[in-house]
Amino acid sequence: MSVLSKALLLIGVLQIIHAGYSIHHFNSVSKLVSTSDITSKLYLPFDVKVEVYSGLLISLLSILLSFDKVEYMQLKENKIIRTNERLLPLKTNITNGHESLIVNGNIHSLNMQNEEATVHFIDFKK
Repeated sequence: MSVLSKALLLIGVLQIIHAGYSIHHFNSVSKLVSTSDITSKLYLPFDVKVEVYSGLLISLLSILLSFDKVEYMQLKENKIIRTNERLLPLKTNITNGHESLIVNGNIHSLNMQNEEATVHFIDFKK
């Protein structure tokens, strides 16, 4: 995680904690207020709602900024793959019913069996 994403995550979490304290304080005050009129209801203040949503948005943004760039490696490089590295996808070609693997422009046959030639434990076709 970069310093910016850590700082944004700290700000977002502190903002959510403060909003939670504000909600707790609002609930404790609303219990003390005697409401003689049943139709009058107390709603959560708008600034507390904004604080919760902005804290969630800042935290989400910090998590998205914390992702590192993914690097792709070729299989022929013979290097050890680290955390943010992936192998390049293999290119295959299906011609004349035979699947072949293309490596550096050379075609290598994989000798894959067709579905019809595969031995099944229970033959449902009969």
